[in-house]
Amino acid sequence: MGAANAMAPMRETLDELTKAAAALNKETDELNGVLEDIEDELAGAGVGMTVWLGYALADSNWTEEYDEHTDRTWEESTAWDLGYEKLEDGWRIAAKRVKLRRNTGDMEWESFDLPTPGGSQGGPIPLAKAPRLVRMEAAAHLEDLLKVLIKKMREYQKDIAEAKKLVKS
Repeated sequence: MGAANAMAPMRETLDELTKAAAALNKETDELNGVLEDIEDELAGAGVGMTVWLGYALADSNWTEEYDEHTDRTWEESTAWDLGYEKLEDGWRIAAKRVKLRRNTGDMEWESFDLPTPGGSQGGPIPLAKAPRLVRMEAAAHLEDLLKVLIKKMREYQKDIAEAKKLVKS
């Protein structure tokens, strides 16, 4: 059996892999197009406020760490958070790396921003540039992000109305 015969089954597998990669890349490009369309609508509407959902997208395995100063055991994981923020190129649907910690006793949570690869000074990056898995998981939460933006805008509107009353009195 020669090398050419041995490569025949592998060739079929490589061909199949190439087709699967092309299909996946096409779907990813379409998802990026949807993100761009939403960002264009938000920009056109003049939405200019920062919000973060506090969701753990594409989180890693949890590890345990004992803190002798607090006599508590914490579970830790790294994940991605989804938000809307002004980045270098304008207001964008964004992703940032976060470290999550929870106390195993009372399940108290803490969250810390981590440097995000590719972000300006390690800050958030456009969601369209986040890893594919993050974009895939984030797609299911885009409506949540829009609802949080609406809620925050209404809160700001109410606060501004109250501030105007104080200034006028």
